[in-house]
Amino acid sequence: MTMEETVAVALSTLTSEVYPGHAPLDYQVPVVIYNRLSTTPADDLDDDSQTGFASFQIDVYDHSLSGAMTMAGSVRQVVRSISDDVVQSVTFTDQANMLDQTTATTLYRVKMDFSLFGIV
Repeated sequence: MTMEETVAVALSTLTSEVYPGHAPLDYQVPVVIYNRLSTTPADDLDDDSQTGFASFQIDVYDHSLSGAMTMAGSVRQVVRSISDDVVQSVTFTDQANMLDQTTATTLYRVKMDFSLFGIV
């Protein structure tokens, strides 16, 4: 299993509306979107390390700020508890609350950043 798959499985315990990159047009809120932003290999004396740090951004969208904040708290809890053969540790690094206004609807967004260490 990859880090992305591990994150997706953990997030899917909270909602069925979990998507990599972007949501489809027919999603329901709350919706959770995750992206792997970067990968930094760990230093290895053999220069053949399969481990490293992966930076993930996870966004939660809902019609209300309280709904987005509640789901974000659940996301933080479930992601920080990931520990398996692929992901050895998780660090929560940042959060920002935002308002996304579009012509169709207004959604509140909570953007969270995590650093995962494991097999990259």
